[in-house]
Amino acid sequence: RDKSKREGVDEDYTWLCLVAYVFYIPLYIAGPVMTFPAWLGFARERQRCVSVLQIAAMLAWVALYILAIEVLLHVYMYVSINNNRSWDLIRGETMPGWEVAWGGFVTLNFMYLKFLSIWRLFRCWALADGMDPPENMRRCVNNNFSFSGFWRAWHASLNKWIVRYLYIPLGGKRSQWWSIWLVFSFIGLWHDLEWRWQAWAWLNCVFFSIELLIINVCKQPKFDGLWRHPAAKYLEALAASLNILTLILANLAIMHGFEGSLEFLQHCWRASPPTTNSISTNSANGRTDGGGKGGDDVMGGGG
Repeated sequence: RDKSKREGVDEDYTWLCLVAYVFYIPLYIAGPVMTFPAWLGFARERQRCVSVLQIAAMLAWVALYILAIEVLLHVYMYVSINNNRSWDLIRGETMPGWEVAWGGFVTLNFMYLKFLSIWRLFRCWALADGMDPPENMRRCVNNNFSFSGFWRAWHASLNKWIVRYLYIPLGGKRSQWWSIWLVFSFIGLWHDLEWRWQAWAWLNCVFFSIELLIINVCKQPKFDGLWRHPAAKYLEALAASLNILTLILANLAIMHGFEGSLEFLQHCWRASPPTTNSISTNSANGRTDGGGKGGDDVMGGGG
């Protein structure tokens, strides 16, 4: 049975319990997100599925994740480069297009590792307290082949909350062509009142809509023979690769915003670095920090 569907009894639904749920310390800062009924169920009966030794082992892995983050921050500068949009100001020369794209891929993986560490740490705290919130990051960021699958696995606990309280009330699959725009816009506002978060939300909606269109077209009977062809697996592999690229572009919008996302694409497709004069012009125009709103925050990204 889905543990997130555990619920309290009627007398538990009080204002006092609601306040305790809202300000529950282990999950208050960064989640994972639990529904109120599930929280009440574990408040009445502690979780027994995860032992103390298992929690200790999970914490040991978290320590290794944090160590890996520290190594990445000192060895790979791509996170800071993307956060500051300083592709023209590294080593006194401009990064080639392939390295800009590779830096975006590394940054997305860094974000995965960062949030895996944060969410796993707070989940361990909740488990030790008797709660069993949903696990986030159910699969590696590079092992996703669709936008819907990515968001079911990335912030899985928030996805469950959104499905229950927003997606289904808005009509579910019957209205997903327009409801995803409301859902992602809400999530962007939930994170922060900044345009870069709306850039993230709307880029996700654009690519999600394209994915829905392709899926609906490919489900037509006239394409059945295509998917039985031996070469179909290569087409599927190409589609999966393109999906990773769109995920990189959409999620780095948290750092880049609207304008920076277009600039990132332009740098990725650049065949050769511009001349020194163009670099000097950018510097003279005040682009020493890349114009990113995140400033010098090398961690970058959001939840």
